[in-house]
Amino acid sequence: MDFFRSYLNGILKFNWQLGLFLIFLLGVPRFITVLQANKTGDYRFTSIIFVIMWLLPFLLLNRLGRKEIGIRKPHSGKGLLIGVLLGILFCGLVWFIGDLLYGNSIMNWLVYISKS
Repeated sequence: MDFFRSYLNGILKFNWQLGLFLIFLLGVPRFITVLQANKTGDYRFTSIIFVIMWLLPFLLLNRLGRKEIGIRKPHSGKGLLIGVLLGILFCGLVWFIGDLLYGNSIMNWLVYISKS
């Protein structure tokens, strides 16, 4: 089956070699930039890599390919709304636990992220 866009058919194959290549192309630089950003506080390049990683399935894969890796349109807005509300709830829970344990100090992981 062809999972890639028409201009990539015959060039890319849906196999472990492509997966390993993408790990080295994006995963290793992401790891290095995150370590560097922790030292310098400059997250610009890390953000760029994350945006590229988010866009890649939409640039490389056709509809069938995106479906194969689990990217699908939601069946209803209800599930999407529940997901957003659960995300807000758990984020609030993480914030509450961090505030309870560390207060408004740099040791609080959300304070650390917001100040970097």
